[in-house]
Amino acid sequence: HEEKLMKKRFVGVFIIAIMTLSLLTGCGTGNVKDGESTNTVCIAIQPSAAFIPMFITRYEGDLERELKRQGVSVIWYDFQSGPPMNTSIAKTETDICLYGDVPTLDDIELVSSTPANMPELLRSGQVDAISLWEPSVTKLVDEGDCRILAQGSDCGLAGTNTIIGRESYCKVNPNVVGTILKEYKKTAENIDRTSQDTWEYVAQYLGLEVDQ
Repeated sequence: HEEKLMKKRFVGVFIIAIMTLSLLTGCGTGNVKDGESTNTVCIAIQPSAAFIPMFITRYEGDLERELKRQGVSVIWYDFQSGPPMNTSIAKTETDICLYGDVPTLDDIELVSSTPANMPELLRSGQVDAISLWEPSVTKLVDEGDCRILAQGSDCGLAGTNTIIGRESYCKVNPNVVGTILKEYKKTAENIDRTSQDTWEYVAQYLGLEVDQ
């Protein structure tokens, strides 16, 4: 069943952490306290299967409805990888960022690249292997000319993904941060109840077919 196959991509335990960055001003405008907006939150996301609950709550509107009750609006920023998100939060263009896991590797020569460029580096022989995450892994393998050498589940390594918030924003808006985490957790716990229409949105956002 297509929906069940898509759900299988969402497995494991997500460790959610609010990490802190000391910066001065937020991304929003309007009501301001200690240099931070109190009626806007700017959330940065990227197409990683690790954060399917956030895609779901974004599409279905649950998070925005909960924050609207607090007089807070949500501005979404879409990125393709982590480095631009680093820049956005450093420049206070975003308040909350969702990051994927970072692999730990030894005894190799590292080549810096973006997920979008990794397949071509591999196919052209410029690198011997690449370290990727979903949905990029599924898309690459399904194209038929690459294979998985190893994955975290083979050696007992569980992915650790983080939600990072700027320190000054989080201090001024603890209720907003709490609502984001609460809605994320609620969506993750009820993921089996997700509608087919929502799964189709998630698949499109990740660049996959629902049955992938």
